[in-house]
Amino acid sequence: MNGVFKSLEDEAFFVTYVTNHFQKAPAAAIQDFPCHHTIDEARVVFAHGEYAQNIKQYAVLLDSENPDHYKRAGAMLHALYKSDIVTGIEFDASQWGTMEQVESGEILGLSYGDSQQMIRFPIFYDAFHNEMLAFDLSYRLCWSYEPKPREYDFGYLYNVCHYLKKNRDLTVDSLSMLFRSLMH
Repeated sequence: MNGVFKSLEDEAFFVTYVTNHFQKAPAAAIQDFPCHHTIDEARVVFAHGEYAQNIKQYAVLLDSENPDHYKRAGAMLHALYKSDIVTGIEFDASQWGTMEQVESGEILGLSYGDSQQMIRFPIFYDAFHNEMLAFDLSYRLCWSYEPKPREYDFGYLYNVCHYLKKNRDLTVDSLSMLFRSLMH
């Protein structure tokens, strides 16, 4: 497998690529409340070691030096979700105030329904930022090798993030199957 997956085997490329992805909060999270991440570079380096080990394991067990993109995406997700790369997240206030003020409904001129819609994704992101960023990066990598990639909706993303957060002992194979089933 050539392309970006092959490049990710190089530690320097991996660290730069993953760090760049994890530094950027998704637009839906920061639409009203800009946020800043604290990234632990040692955890990114650790994630590279885990990714490389996962690929080596596939190479030995499958007698293949070149696992497919589902296995590589699963190996990537496994390495990233285990590493918890973002160690801190801080939201700035919006034009309406802080997330807490908007959530409590104490802002005049903002309906309850609008306030709840405004904070829905930032609250989700605050709870699942590492899982979401890990899945999103792994999905995008897998997606780039698909002739007709499948999209996912917020419900699917929520379920995957919840699954990753609650199950810290998932195998690389189960995560690879996640991508294979999503894309087919």
